[in-house]
Amino acid sequence: MTRRILSLLLIVLLLAAPVCAAAGQDTAGLQQSVQTCQRAVPAPDYGTEWIVILSCTAGDDTAYGARYWAAIGPSVAQRQGVLDSRRYTEYSRVVLAVTAAGHNAADVGGYDLTAPLQDTETVARQGINGVCYALLALDSGAYPSAVRSGYVEALLQAQLDDGGWAFSGTHADVDMTAIALQALAPYRGQEAVDTAIESGLSRLSAQQKASGGFASYGTENCESSAQVILALCQLGIGLDDERFVKHGRTVLEAMQAYRLRDGSYCHVAGGEAANTATWQAALALCSLQRLADGLPGVYTMTARYPAFSDIAGHWAGSDIEKAVQLGLFDAGGVFRPEEEMTRGELVSALWRAAGSPKATGRAFSDVPSGAACYTAALWGRSSGVMHGVDAQRFDPSGRLTRAQLVTALWRMAGQPNAPLPAAAKQYADWSSTPSWAEPAMRWAVQAGLINGIAGQLRPSNPLTRAQAAVMLVRSLEGSKA
Repeated sequence: MTRRILSLLLIVLLLAAPVCAAAGQDTAGLQQSVQTCQRAVPAPDYGTEWIVILSCTAGDDTAYGARYWAAIGPSVAQRQGVLDSRRYTEYSRVVLAVTAAGHNAADVGGYDLTAPLQDTETVARQGINGVCYALLALDSGAYPSAVRSGYVEALLQAQLDDGGWAFSGTHADVDMTAIALQALAPYRGQEAVDTAIESGLSRLSAQQKASGGFASYGTENCESSAQVILALCQLGIGLDDERFVKHGRTVLEAMQAYRLRDGSYCHVAGGEAANTATWQAALALCSLQRLADGLPGVYTMTARYPAFSDIAGHWAGSDIEKAVQLGLFDAGGVFRPEEEMTRGELVSALWRAAGSPKATGRAFSDVPSGAACYTAALWGRSSGVMHGVDAQRFDPSGRLTRAQLVTALWRMAGQPNAPLPAAAKQYADWSSTPSWAEPAMRWAVQAGLINGIAGQLRPSNPLTRAQAAVMLVRSLEGSKA
């Protein structure tokens, strides 16, 4: 009898092991949940962003993301870039989905969807939830923005006396606290942020139930556990952390109790399948898998994919990847590093490097309002960084020289004076530099932004896309050659 009981106990323990695993290694179960969500949304478009984020993150599903990308541009253009006049989480959600699909949210249907997130006043009107998702969206693709510090400060100011956060009221809500921690995760290392995070974690630990799960507004539910898992993973904290194990049970075990046979999840115990519970739980499982694999959290999307399929082993590969992370180019597909850079492509990259500012003025006759470089071309002329080929035309498909890019970067830097550096004497063709480009070339050589090719600067040579990416990155990072 004793041996039989021991055998039965061993079988039970073996069967329970996958559920109790702290790293979420049930890949088949994760994919089942992803497929359940996709069946519910076979044609992704505006309004289905969380399924896109899940699919591109948990399933690494480039085909599903491509279908969304093909649909979202026309949807945004039809709305003339206005998704909502009050709820700016609409913009944050689409930015996250577009980035997850491997594209640049600064150019969706000809509109920069990161621009509304620079409007801190309107974002903050939606409450702390709007602030959190604005930060997550801007950080997801490392989009240029000067408002991050303001959003971080707003989160720190909104922290309650009990250490947590709430959409309203004076008592911490589990979901809002977990989301705030997700948004603050990239800013660890700042003393005030570290203190706030530790207080938030202590509050969540105190709110954890004996089941290992969490409740929001008095009801224990699946989504609250999922949000806590997402927060812990964003912070690199394993689920076996003693602060988050109650009576031997982890938050993962509590969340998996809501799982149904078809891979969907219910909101509360004994309930029916719920879409929100399903995608949140699946995203939490994906986050656990990424933590186990040593990868960044689900919202760190710049590190998810190789930027392009044709830059492996290329001399400029690392700088091209950096250019994507800086938001200068869209990721996905091929980069064509040795093809010549067009004027439209360059002015768009320069405009993004400047923070995608708004621009007005007289349009160019050959750049229609729906063109991807429309705003960038207006900015190029109004800022003086990159003019048209004449008063009427910009010539977006025209090609450029190395000297022309250097001159545009010099203008962006404020046209600094630089003496003829000694390093220039090593270039046999220095004297071939056009007179109009000489001040910029002196500056570029001195700053280390341009290297020679076989001992020559070749200022009048066609500019390749790889060369442009390297010089743009060097200019932004202030690095030396």
